[in-house]
Amino acid sequence: MKEWKKEQVSVEQVRKLNEVYGVDLITASLLARRGVVSPDQVKFYLETDVAYLHNPFLFKDMEIFVDRILQARDEHEKVCIFGDRDVDGITATVILKQELDSMGIEAFWRLPDGDEPYGLTMVGLDAAAAEGVTVVITVDCGISNIEEVSYAGSLGMDVLLTDHHIGGEILPDAVA
Repeated sequence: MKEWKKEQVSVEQVRKLNEVYGVDLITASLLARRGVVSPDQVKFYLETDVAYLHNPFLFKDMEIFVDRILQARDEHEKVCIFGDRDVDGITATVILKQELDSMGIEAFWRLPDGDEPYGLTMVGLDAAAAEGVTVVITVDCGISNIEEVSYAGSLGMDVLLTDHHIGGEILPDAVA
């Protein structure tokens, strides 16, 4: 089993972050562990103004991705969100589901069952196709599912990938 080792941080540094920036001790400790200690770093890290966020259109195919979602909304298509069963996968699934709902898009989600493998699966795609899904959006998975993305295409579904994992030399033939 992997043993987690936490970086040692200065108690003085944690207290200073707590006092200067008004963050609780746990947040101050996390900032210190991540090396976020200078005024500029802390301000940027804790900033809540969306103007400080990176431009999402710097991501490859973001415009295609957004256009396809808007098309799905305008044409009343069904969307299936495929997530992973870990914390970031579940969180991303919930956030995307809420956003699609707010846009008036009929969407449902799918996470792998206990014995199902992670990622996009043929079984899951068959179930989505049976529901009349025409757009599949992956969250936290899909970058290594070359065969499954191709299979989704053969079922008449467009796949939009969002995955923070690094893909191999060959990437799935997704719409975006």
